[in-house]
Amino acid sequence: LNLPFLKHVYKYANKIITHSPQNFMKLEKTTNIKLLPHPIESFFFDNKIKSTDKPIVLISVCRLLKLKHLDWVINALVDIKTEKNQFIYNIIGDGPELENLKHLVQKKRLENNVKFHGHKSHLEVNEHLRNSHIFIMPSYPETLGRSFLEAAAANCIIIGHKSTGVDGLLKHKESGIFVDKNSIQDELKNIFDSFSDDHFRYYTNNAQRIVADLTWERIGKIYNELYRSAN
Repeated sequence: LNLPFLKHVYKYANKIITHSPQNFMKLEKTTNIKLLPHPIESFFFDNKIKSTDKPIVLISVCRLLKLKHLDWVINALVDIKTEKNQFIYNIIGDGPELENLKHLVQKKRLENNVKFHGHKSHLEVNEHLRNSHIFIMPSYPETLGRSFLEAAAANCIIIGHKSTGVDGLLKHKESGIFVDKNSIQDELKNIFDSFSDDHFRYYTNNAQRIVADLTWERIGKIYNELYRSAN
């Protein structure tokens, strides 16, 4: 808010809208601000009960950039992999970090576990999400991340980075899990060690209740009401 015009708008606006839970929490006590996350396409919502049989299927969907920290995920999975803890990690997306991530997978001898799928359409992403247990993307910073919401709608356990993205919309250890570089391995190990129908549904049911109202129809109506009230 360093520009004079933005300061003026900020001061006299009838309503301020943000899709960032962190911005909302910073400003909710001092401004007339409303949290409105990105809406989710209806086809992402999935009420089908997923099987929690092994292997555990993890997925990341993003532009492959350093700030997404997918190398943290790969490094954390190395020490978690045992005969008991079998997993598949699907990475969807392209970007400048692709070759580095492929090299890391080869170095850690995880070629049979980590699969690179390149860019996929929304419908193809949805199909992958429906067959996944855990959506993980410890990116920092992250304004929100619609892919987190789409994965929650598709009944995945959500793992993101602390104090960014959907942290604040989802609650740690209740509807999501939030990590940093130092805690990601322990949190992943905890999930693997306690993975069961009840554990899985505890997280996914809580997250689905939060994102259930984030449809285009409902978010559109809220925007319409806000603009009407501002006239």
